[in-house]
Amino acid sequence: MATAATPGPTPPQQPVSYGRAVLERRNRTIADVGSGKLNRAEFQSLSEHSLRTDYLRSAAGGANLGDADRQMLSDRLRQYDALYQKFVAGDENPEFKPADSIARYQYDTAGAVYDALTTGKADADLGRQAMANMGLQSYTFGMPTRQGSWEPGDRSLYRQQTDPLYAPQGRAAAQPTTTVPATPRAELVDSVGRNFDRWDLDRNGRLVTGELDRAMADPAVKGADAAALATLRRDGELLSRLRPGEAGVARDDVAAYAQGGEGVDPELRQQALRDVGNHYATAAERQKALQAGTPLFAEGGPRRDAVRQGLAGSCNFLSSLASRNPEQLREMIQPQADGTYRVRFPGGAEAIVKEPTEAQQLYHASAGANGKWAAIAEMGFGQVLAGQGEGGGNARSALDGVRMGRAIEGVTGRPAVLVDFASPGAASFHQTRQALIEATQGSDLVVAGTTKEEPGPHTPGVLTDHTYTVLGFDPKTNTVSLRNPWGQGEPYGGKDGTDDGVFQMPYDQFYANFGLLGYAKPR
Repeated sequence: MATAATPGPTPPQQPVSYGRAVLERRNRTIADVGSGKLNRAEFQSLSEHSLRTDYLRSAAGGANLGDADRQMLSDRLRQYDALYQKFVAGDENPEFKPADSIARYQYDTAGAVYDALTTGKADADLGRQAMANMGLQSYTFGMPTRQGSWEPGDRSLYRQQTDPLYAPQGRAAAQPTTTVPATPRAELVDSVGRNFDRWDLDRNGRLVTGELDRAMADPAVKGADAAALATLRRDGELLSRLRPGEAGVARDDVAAYAQGGEGVDPELRQQALRDVGNHYATAAERQKALQAGTPLFAEGGPRRDAVRQGLAGSCNFLSSLASRNPEQLREMIQPQADGTYRVRFPGGAEAIVKEPTEAQQLYHASAGANGKWAAIAEMGFGQVLAGQGEGGGNARSALDGVRMGRAIEGVTGRPAVLVDFASPGAASFHQTRQALIEATQGSDLVVAGTTKEEPGPHTPGVLTDHTYTVLGFDPKTNTVSLRNPWGQGEPYGGKDGTDDGVFQMPYDQFYANFGLLGYAKPR
């Protein structure tokens, strides 16, 4: 095994670990194949039953698993893709569905491994690796039958084992590309430097959220300055960590960013270069597309598929807003004689929103050429939340932290039903599926949130700690239809050839990546 040589000696006072015992038994099995003591059918039977029920159910569950065994298991997981292709698929991945019989799959796979061993195409070490991975797959594909929710480690294991089935090109090729600027954005640094004193209203040398909000409300701030200001409002807290001090962004923080985070913790440096750079690039690109005189609603009315999340962390609100029909969106926002907009939400909450400035349009949601309604609705909801004490009374801070249930209730005026399927003791695989059926068949607003960081990566293209609109669920094909409020970004780059944020995902992958289902209580 290229990654897992035989574990080192077990300390005398410790019993022989389960993993070590299995490894020794596997050595004997491979030797028996080579000597002819085990024929093909016997080897297949051993692989099907012994590996599935004996090795993985104990080893992956952690029973008597020593450090060396944990490392061995971890190494096997990391090299899964290469092994899968070599021992199961040859040069190409086969068509295989998790719903197929585990036993049949195990039987066929074992036959391929046996042939590779007896014809000299694989040596004993590689044979042992293949057997181990067959066991991992069996354990994984049996997970949906469990009672209760999956542990984070098992969720990660399931994603790792099943991703290649849905992304034939493999995990690495399926990873979405994210532009990470290698150097700080000079335009951003220049803009902040030129405007710092004007934006620093109390002249204390630090730009805090209130001052940035005041500056964003100034219609005179345009172009690159508007993009820089929107980025500063989004990433001010991150920038302030480059040179820790009092709250707010100081000139020293901007200077540290300009110097590429020299002398800063490497992880923080990378995050600052990535996030600040990407957010500024997004704002600058959107600024170029802004058009004077954009109407509230474009001709033909609002289209919910036009919603694009801006720099605000408002995915809970926008995924809910994107479920509304055109008539509901029209009724929500009413122009006033003084040039403002009255935003009224079901349930009676309302807010008066002024004409968005350029900086505000870059920070908040957009519907592009479809009108200004998405930004105005988001600003109005932020004001409602702030008026209720959320976000310390700050509208933009309230939007960043709005909970899924609160967003659903605000958009519909009805109670939210939340189904947790990621916490210990939460809804099982089948309970969540039933809840998804009931939600999509009975409610007019359904959303789902992915889990936060876990031991292993999420399915490529699925964002962590992010909320999507659930467009539907087909119980016959076990397929969930989803929309990313970014208006782009899909697993595997978008299987339909158009990266518009709308995609379909097999239910088992949905359960392994998401952790919270929310919907408005049916009328």
